[in-house]
Formats: sequence, structure tokens, C-alpha cells
Amino acid sequence: MTDDGSILRTLRVACDLEPDDDDFDVDIKLSANLSFLALHRQGIGPKKIFAVKDVTDTWSDFEIDDQYIETVKSYVATRANIAVNGGSMSAATLAEYKSFAREAEWTLMVELSSGE
Repeated sequence: MTDDGSILRTLRVACDLEPDDDDFDVDIKLSANLSFLALHRQGIGPKKIFAVKDVTDTWSDFEIDDQYIETVKSYVATRANIAVNGGSMSAATLAEYKSFAREAEWTLMVELSSGE
């Protein structure tokens, strides 16, 4: 994806955009922040509600055990991709993306609530 750790740039790439293409930032940030809020409601991540404001926010700012950060990235990226590209996806592809997002959220909730 990107190597500077920027959440917004990573999500742009996940949505098949160039890392510096800010045309869909409103949709990407809305989706990302709703994703972070959903995780927060499950007790996943920082104690304070986390939100992406601009390209300076990095994945390391989202305080979570390193073993779970890749799952968080995949979850947030999948939901952002649905927000940006969902209208152009086939019904089967959209259903698969939604299923993956639910599975990733559930897995994080179960793993982190088990104290592992």
C-alpha cells in the first residue's frame, strides 16, 4: 500500500486511487471514522474515540496491539472500498466485501475480549 503509515493514503490506495488523490477523501474519512467508531463500541482500539482528520494521521496513532493492526487495516480498508466503489461492484462482490468486513470486526472483538 503506502509506506509512510498514513491512514488516508493507505485507504486511497485500497480504493484503487493514487495515494495523493484527495477527490474521495470525504467518503473515505466518513467510512473510516464510522469503522473506528464501530471498533471503539466493541472496546477495540484507543480508550478515546479515534478519527482520521488528514494525511498526518497514521496507523500507529490507532493504539492497538501490533498483532491486530493488519486486521484493523483490512477491516477499515474494506469498508472504505465499499463506500467509494460499492456502486460499481457486482452484487456478489459487494456481498463478499460486506461479509469480510463483518467477519473481521467479529474476529477482532472475539480475539480482544478473550484477553489473548
